Amino acid sequence: MTALTSSSRRGGFVRPLIAAALLAGSTLPAQALTYTFGGTADSGPLAGHAYEGSLSFADPAAGFSGSIELTAFTLDFNGQSYTLESADWTPVAQFDAGSFLGVDYTDIDSGDPGVRAHVTLTADWFDVSGAFLTYTTSAADGGTGFGSLVFVTTPVPEPGSITLMLGGLVLLGGLMRRTR
Repeated sequence: MTALTSSSRRGGFVRPLIAAALLAGSTLPAQALTYTFGGTADSGPLAGHAYEGSLSFADPAAGFSGSIELTAFTLDFNGQSYTLESADWTPVAQFDAGSFLGVDYTDIDSGDPGVRAHVTLTADWFDVSGAFLTYTTSAADGGTGFGSLVFVTTPVPEPGSITLMLGGLVLLGGLMRRTR
């Protein structure tokens, strides 16, 4: 009969625990992606006016094509705030083969366009650099204009990546402790 020492019992418990933590971390859902965006109206009565905002959505799987509902949206344009709640229908982020193409957002039922411009953000069919903003003000001041959009994001590590890194640090610490 083999006697178990305290070190073999500890090692027998720690290894499965680390493996379980790594496995659990690799199955966590992906983080939300947050983009900031901005631009300047290129034409129309508000030409030269700057605008900016931010949006969030769940990180799609690699190679995803289609749309994903936004979980947050704000736009500041011409002294007015546009939000997820003020959209006429569900705003979405558009993707093709894993590439972000932009956002589809519309707020055209906001009442008098002379007070609050009607705004639409439109994703491009091929590349995010083709995404644009359109707006409509009252007919008295010239009506419609367009503007470009620039999207910026900071990648957030996947929970599985963080767990894997922490597991590696624990194993490295265990090896260093064992050598002493």
